[in-house]
Amino acid sequence: WMDDVRQELDQADLFVLPSRDEPFGIVMLEAMARGVPVVTTRSQGPVQVLSDETAFFAEIGSVDTLAKALKTAVRGPEEASARAAKALDLYRTTYHEDAVLPLMEDLYRQAALR
Repeated sequence: WMDDVRQELDQADLFVLPSRDEPFGIVMLEAMARGVPVVTTRSQGPVQVLSDETAFFAEIGSVDTLAKALKTAVRGPEEASARAAKALDLYRTTYHEDAVLPLMEDLYRQAALR
């Protein structure tokens, strides 16, 4: 258990989420928010949030594609940084509270008017 995930992620070179089943993955958002390159499987949550522009993907249950994704990320630090930057931008514009709260407030306002 980690009390300060941000501190740990700030020390990470790479975040790996090799889940066979990942409905959404708050940990994925936490890595995105810290600008850490993400390697993940093409499970439900990651494919709904990330793309080939924002992460490195492996097939579910495939050690070979996971190893390939890891090698690609490690051997291409500029590409890994570029994908992490795009993921961070996606996080800020879509998942950060500054992006979400105004939408929620608007929904409540609309519901109150009905």
